[in-house]
Amino acid sequence: MHTVKSFRHSIYIFSMLCSSILYGGNNIADTANTEVVSIEKSYSGLYGGLGIAFKELENEGTSEKFKSTDIGLIAGYRFNLYCAIEARYYASVGDVEYKHGTTDNTNIDDYDSSLDAIGIYLKLSYPIKKIEPYILLGYSNVWMDNLEGEKRNEDDFSYGIGLGYYISDNLEVFIDYAKLYDDKGFGGRAITQTIDTDVWMMGVNYAF
Repeated sequence: MHTVKSFRHSIYIFSMLCSSILYGGNNIADTANTEVVSIEKSYSGLYGGLGIAFKELENEGTSEKFKSTDIGLIAGYRFNLYCAIEARYYASVGDVEYKHGTTDNTNIDDYDSSLDAIGIYLKLSYPIKKIEPYILLGYSNVWMDNLEGEKRNEDDFSYGIGLGYYISDNLEVFIDYAKLYDDKGFGGRAITQTIDTDVWMMGVNYAF
């Protein structure tokens, strides 16, 4: 009789533990799902962004560099929690800085030109609660309006990586890096040497 009572008591304790774990686990899952659903509902559809960017165009053969500080503008549409399409415009502010590298040219801190770029991207992300890591895959065009007296431009496959953080349901801060151009030549210049263009940007996105 004592054995039977002990067995029943053990089953009772075990069932109580299972119930606690089951309902506790559901509460945790429900909380996580609620946060994800909140993000999905509030951050789907049209959004816009504004940021500050730092762009560099380099001739890898001579180490010549053009550097600019930019205003970055973003217009996008988010299809769901994981996929969006995004257009970006990087507009240089003020003059461009030039470093001569291994050439005999003169360094110029205020090169009379602009170094601008535009791109269209597929943005693939995987939000984890309020944090959003993402990659960018697309196409971009880079141009300078006064490179040895002429406007020069090139386009190329473009890609990047970034990280965002949701401050609220529809406001996100982010930082990212993108490769805008990586090929030989630039608008008829340095046609045998590789020209590399990168950009870093940090800013905010607002979902409408």
